[in-house]
Amino acid sequence: MKYKTDNLPMLSIIIPVYNVEHYIERCVKSIIDQEYYNWEIIAVDDGSKDSSGIILEKLSKADKRIHILHVMNGGVSKARNIGLLNAKGEYITFVDADDMVKYDIYSKMIHEAIANKCDIVQCNYEELFENGSIRQITNSKKGIYTNKDDIIIACMERSIYANVFTKIYKKDVIQGIMFDEKISYAEDLKFVVECCNVSERISILNFIGYQYFLRSSSVDRSIINEKFLSVISVSDFFISKYKYNNFVYFYVEKNDVLQTKYLIDRISSQRGKMQKYLPILRKRILEKKDIIWKSDIYRNEDKIKIFLLCFFPNFYYFTYYIYNKFVKKSF
Repeated sequence: MKYKTDNLPMLSIIIPVYNVEHYIERCVKSIIDQEYYNWEIIAVDDGSKDSSGIILEKLSKADKRIHILHVMNGGVSKARNIGLLNAKGEYITFVDADDMVKYDIYSKMIHEAIANKCDIVQCNYEELFENGSIRQITNSKKGIYTNKDDIIIACMERSIYANVFTKIYKKDVIQGIMFDEKISYAEDLKFVVECCNVSERISILNFIGYQYFLRSSSVDRSIINEKFLSVISVSDFFISKYKYNNFVYFYVEKNDVLQTKYLIDRISSQRGKMQKYLPILRKRILEKKDIIWKSDIYRNEDKIKIFLLCFFPNFYYFTYYIYNKFVKKSF
């Protein structure tokens, strides 16, 4: 059933596109097949060197709701910002060019936004692997959030997911909020938190609407470089913003500790110039160790790992390196 009526609000779907000639057509067709009809696609071709732009032009000729912007390569954040500046819809969402959406995702989310007067609506998603396996991500807590502190805590705890693509946003509410083009990692989380911070009502729905495709060829997830350190700058942004809110601050600190530990784990799993950052990152956790021991918001598993990291760092680094090199790769 197609929801084709002028009474329903337009949804702007922003797709940053870069060298995805093997995936972009199926992505767009999953949107064309939506039962919700009143949408526009803003596909920002970010200087693709393959035939992605040509494929988009062909799709645009067949469906006038598809708009193509060809720009010089500036990265995913800049491409999304260009999309935001050109969006005409009452609601906005994002799709990655190699992903797909299920046929009813936007009819359900728009209906929820209207029925419960929500500024943001979120659904669950699933990860698709190249070998055909699927992992469903359903750890969000269904309900409507109206308390600002609870909203930010839900962001830090990932009940409100750190990604931008599982949500629709009311354009008037998030007007002026843009992606930080200076950072390469955790830019989604920063954008989501800033949008949530200005929202009065956020609804979390318990259905899987988005399909996130994990390509082994798109990025080697075992490699880490200086760009990953932008995770720390995003953590510092949150710490500065919420340092006077005692209720939220514990969860902001927890996010910082776990994000820092994530970086340490990634760096420990390889050998190279990034090793020089281990003492700096470990110091961030050492400064907070007393708070961590006393807090009940950390899992015991995390506390044990942090204890080993603080007091037996070389053992921790070596163990994680061995685990990633021999054990993890065997599964």
